[in-house]
Amino acid sequence: MEVKMGDNNRSVKFSLEVDRKFEKVSGRLGRNKRTLFIQMVDYFYHTKKDPHDLNDEALKTSIIKGNQHLTGFIKTQEQSLLIPIKQDAERMVSSQRRILEWLSNEETYHHKNTSAGLQQQLQKLNEVDGLVRQLVKLAQAKEQLKSQFLFILDSYIKSREQFGLMTPAREKEELINKVKQLVRNL
Repeated sequence: MEVKMGDNNRSVKFSLEVDRKFEKVSGRLGRNKRTLFIQMVDYFYHTKKDPHDLNDEALKTSIIKGNQHLTGFIKTQEQSLLIPIKQDAERMVSSQRRILEWLSNEETYHHKNTSAGLQQQLQKLNEVDGLVRQLVKLAQAKEQLKSQFLFILDSYIKSREQFGLMTPAREKEELINKVKQLVRNL
């Protein structure tokens, strides 16, 4: 095959079998053989790949180096960012747990104290209620006693006014004793 490049003509000689393969590759890629040849030379020149290396060991080495570089980067990020973030998150969670435990204990303590305080207040209110009822009964009894005493006094006054100058002392004495007995019975 002969490749013409500008004014310089260079030729590359290869077997008929290689020419058939070259023809198939150029047909499959949709380029003429000259363009494909120029592109192949540029490709190998720029990538520094060895066309003899069919397994592309240079590419594998490059990929391995890239992977090692990425792995190193990830480990660095893990050490400088991820581990401290994880540690901070764990400390925060631990702190939140302690706060929740404290709040729970405070709530329990408050409920116990409130319940005990309510029981004491109820007991005191019941005692006060009993005393108020007693005072009401005593006040009613006092009013009743006053009205009875006033009735006795009024009866005494009426009976005393009915006495005249000639009323015997014995009747006066009986009235006094009767009134005294009524007062004692109150």
